[in-house]
Amino acid sequence: MAISHSQAAKQAATNAVVDLVDAGSGAGYITICDGTDVLATLTCNDPAFGAADANGTATLDVDPAISATASGNGTADNFKVYDSDDTLIFSGTVGTSGADMTVDNTSINSGQTVSLTSFTYDSAEA
Repeated sequence: MAISHSQAAKQAATNAVVDLVDAGSGAGYITICDGTDVLATLTCNDPAFGAADANGTATLDVDPAISATASGNGTADNFKVYDSDDTLIFSGTVGTSGADMTVDNTSINSGQTVSLTSFTYDSAEA
């Protein structure tokens, strides 16, 4: 039998993780990578995420929009979320579908604008 959590436990777990993104001295950030090569670094709003909803899902605050100019060339396949003190909080896959973070195009070229228009985190999926 699989372990299940109450609604309150799901919300608390998600909030605990996303609050770590704001634990540093400033705003956290997200790197979009091709393997270990960083293609773009996007600075999050502060706070980065809203509180978890009833299902235990927290939504990244993208108002104002989060974007950056790409610093590398490659095919995005993973992301990493850090606090402002460079502590890794969580990471996942990037793709056009079926990934932890969905993007419209995984092909990134230096100088291109990379934008996040939406992203959610759910600790139950971790």
